[in-house]
Amino acid sequence: KKIKRYIFSNSIVTHGHPRAILGALFFGLSLDTIFTFRSDSFNPLKYLELIGNSIHEELDLDFLAEFPYSSWITEWNSEHPSTFLESYAKTTEELLNLMRCVYKGVKDNIGDKQMLEMLGCFNPESKSSGIGTVAAGIYFACKYHNNPEYSVTKAVNSLGSDTDSIAAFAGALTGALHGISAIPVIWRDIQD
Repeated sequence: KKIKRYIFSNSIVTHGHPRAILGALFFGLSLDTIFTFRSDSFNPLKYLELIGNSIHEELDLDFLAEFPYSSWITEWNSEHPSTFLESYAKTTEELLNLMRCVYKGVKDNIGDKQMLEMLGCFNPESKSSGIGTVAAGIYFACKYHNNPEYSVTKAVNSLGSDTDSIAAFAGALTGALHGISAIPVIWRDIQD
């Protein structure tokens, strides 16, 4: 719960939209959950079920009535046609649908380009969406979990999508699964 508050607080500084906030929160949940797996017995479908089934419970925002969150919510609500919580709930359902696509994509070995199209990663209106990029990063991490370098490389080379964000998410997840040894030696001297 403490980490969830930190993620929320940090994300609203630069990204006030529910897609970005939910994307940040969901990535935190995804990262926390992958630490419960061992790389030699990782089951991507089991992992996807765990994070998908816990979205409503783990990503509720029960602290929003407290200060200072309450003042931010009041300000947000005064500038938008629907309340933040209404928008957040709608975005949560969008995320669940995206994760159903990711599950199907990993299970059925759907091609990367087709998967990214399904997630809206090439659509100019949604290609940098917080929930879409996180879902794409999770897809690459799950599909190529045995080869972290390939997971990141495939994401980086998905030109036309938000390649740096997707690759960062895929790399963080596969790195959390495999540890520092997953970073190729040649990459260790790259700045940033």
